[in-house]
Amino acid sequence: PLTRSAVALRDSRQFLKRLQNKAQRVRIGSIDAWLVNGPEPYIAVAGLLCPRVLVSESLAQTLTEEELQIALLHETAHQRSRDNLKRLCLLLLPDPLPFVSSTAALEKAWTRLVEWAADDYAAEGDSERSVLLARTLVRFARCQSRTASCALTTSLVDNTCDLAVRVERPLGTQRPKLESRTSILPVVLCVVLPVTFAITAHFADLPQIHQLLEFLSRCT
Repeated sequence: PLTRSAVALRDSRQFLKRLQNKAQRVRIGSIDAWLVNGPEPYIAVAGLLCPRVLVSESLAQTLTEEELQIALLHETAHQRSRDNLKRLCLLLLPDPLPFVSSTAALEKAWTRLVEWAADDYAAEGDSERSVLLARTLVRFARCQSRTASCALTTSLVDNTCDLAVRVERPLGTQRPKLESRTSILPVVLCVVLPVTFAITAHFADLPQIHQLLEFLSRCT
């Protein structure tokens, strides 16, 4: 986890450093952003303690004024929530068992919920804004650059696999299905088991620990 996090931090610093000479601070509508000079359509939040909303000139010219505004609102939600810093905390989580990568599933589920929350913030429960958001997501997914970005950035559409659900959610045409009960197993392994072992070592109350493990096995 430490190596993974160190690599992510290094990539984040290098990413922001490359953009320093190509970006200028602007105000688009009511949002402060950094306009990046580049041919690739791009919009994201980069940085940890002082996250910045970045948007490329090409994307600003591709989207309509309304589409750009709602895309910026989406990124503002990530900025205010410090989602990049939270992602770093997830990278720091250790795998509870050797050769068992449970944090990847946890990060995937967390990313999905974070994107839904940012979508809801941008749409504000308004039907017209929801349609605008859905249209913007599709347009951006079609024109965005496929160049890999660093791990500690949050783009408007990071993964197109979840795009259909994100488009249908604000329109109310699909109610997201809850994950199956087995999907909470990575969370149990990553969070509950280390705590359980710590309690065992400290109190050595084996009967109660045994009952707890039986309960967890029934839940998962």
